[in-house]
Amino acid sequence: MSCVYDVEKNLIFTGGHEGSLLAWHFETGFSKYSLHEKDKSCTSEDYVRESKSVDCLVIMQEIRLLMSGSSDGYIRFWDLKDLSKEQPLIFKMHVDHDNEDSLTAIACTNDCNRLITGCTGGRIKCWDLSKVSLRDDADPMKKMRVSWYIQAHKKDGKGSINSLHIVENYASISDKFVVSAAQDNNILLHRMSNGVKVGQFNQEHLWQIKNLAPYEGRRPNLVREWFKKKKEIWKAMLDEKIEKARKAG
Repeated sequence: MSCVYDVEKNLIFTGGHEGSLLAWHFETGFSKYSLHEKDKSCTSEDYVRESKSVDCLVIMQEIRLLMSGSSDGYIRFWDLKDLSKEQPLIFKMHVDHDNEDSLTAIACTNDCNRLITGCTGGRIKCWDLSKVSLRDDADPMKKMRVSWYIQAHKKDGKGSINSLHIVENYASISDKFVVSAAQDNNILLHRMSNGVKVGQFNQEHLWQIKNLAPYEGRRPNLVREWFKKKKEIWKAMLDEKIEKARKAG
């Protein structure tokens, strides 16, 4: 199960293994809303065959949306401004992690411009939402971009991501950081800007987080299949640009 507290509405949101998403009044302990009843696609009649358990919940305070991450690979965005309306679900997206890995963890920056997703395959993906309006865009996915996609922990379920956290505004450092904890008993620190691994907590050598110069030359452990596709896209864009310049000249 998972839970998160919304101080503005004074509600506790809980997600269950069978796909339920309930909003409980904090002062009384009684259920006030049942959100997934309004979206039948995210409940599961057969938990073993098609598990859609709600494994992570995050509130995007800046834009007043509730994100629920389910093991069916979808993140659903719920309108916290009015949960009583007939359809508070405004958008859902598939995170498209490889090998049919289940979504296990999500996190977002305070300004809601970056979204981080983790899966059972030990991979972490960084989404750029800076040009997206989740409320107003007809198809927000068209404006979303994947900044990086890394193999952070062990594969094959041994490094399944248990939780993600974003560290912002630390000691006036311009970059942000992603902390990931997984079933391989490792807690790692990555740079938000490029996915580069800073280190592992309890490693032999100390890191100097205020001096990022030693990490400038490092490369992130990108997922090969994703990086290959990205290079093909870059090449196609470059070829198109060259062709346009040739015709113009």
